[in-house]
Amino acid sequence: LFVPEAIGQLRQTFPGVEVRVTEEVYPDVINGFRQGRIDFAIAPVPERGLGREYKTLKLLDTDLVVAVRRGHPHARARSLSELQEEGWMVMGPRAGPGAIVEKVFGRHGLKAPTTPLYLETVWSALEVIKHSNLVGFLPDPLARWAAPDISIVPVAEKIPALRIHAITPAKAIVTPAARALMSAIRASAAS
Repeated sequence: LFVPEAIGQLRQTFPGVEVRVTEEVYPDVINGFRQGRIDFAIAPVPERGLGREYKTLKLLDTDLVVAVRRGHPHARARSLSELQEEGWMVMGPRAGPGAIVEKVFGRHGLKAPTTPLYLETVWSALEVIKHSNLVGFLPDPLARWAAPDISIVPVAEKIPALRIHAITPAKAIVTPAARALMSAIRASAAS
């Protein structure tokens, strides 16, 4: 949600710059760097890190919440155990961000639910949750923004925060415009 504001700031400083925004998840974002398609990424970093090939700058931590469509039969569940039999959607592959469901349930001694749907974009995740009975983790600000169509399930279990970073290849020469956009994103995320 902070990227559009940052792009507005960038356009004031660099009115003629062309910006291309894509949604990719780890590990696909690494391929984007290797193919020269992207200058930097705003994304969570895997627990094991990215290695020396990449520089990361922490932008923010955001809470994850359990989200369902408005009117979902389990919208008032108080525990993840009440959601074990539900189908869950996951953003990203199991080897990356998609591992969150298994990790969270496992940390609380619960069997992970089925995850029949893996999505690559945040916006598709919002739409799937709004129009199905699937359950998913979403960043809290995004779930609140979508609140007319989405309910936050008040589970008692602690869900780890999502740590968002700016990521660049360590050897890349970042353009002044990309540097300005990263700075604007960081400022927008901090406010």
